[in-house]
Amino acid sequence: MAPPVGTLYRPNFNGIPWTQPGGPFTTVFPQQANQPFVNYPVPGQFFSESSGLFSVGCGHSVDLPFIFNDVGPINGIVMVAVCCPLCSFIQYYTPLAIFYDLSSNSATPITLI
Repeated sequence: MAPPVGTLYRPNFNGIPWTQPGGPFTTVFPQQANQPFVNYPVPGQFFSESSGLFSVGCGHSVDLPFIFNDVGPINGIVMVAVCCPLCSFIQYYTPLAIFYDLSSNSATPITLI
C-alpha cells in the first residue's frame, strides 16, 4: 500500500534519514540552507541552496519532481507519485494513464510539483 500524500515516500531516500516530526503536511528535516554561503569558492559571488523553481510542501526548493510508479492507496489503480527529489515528500498522486496521456497536454507532458 502506498503512503499517504503529505508524508515521505521513502524515509531513508538518498541514504539520508529524513524526519517529519510535525506529522503529515509539515516541514521535513534536514532543510536546505536558505541564506547565502559566506565561503563560496568564487570571491564576490554567493550561492543559496533555496534557489529552485518550485517550493514543495516539505519546505525544500527544487527544479524538477521525482516520479514513483505505485499502486493507488484507495482503489488499486496504477498511480504516479509526484515527489520532492530530495526527501521523497509526496505532493500528489495521479493515475498513470493520465500522467502519460499526451493528447491532454498538447504533445508534451507537463508535470507540476
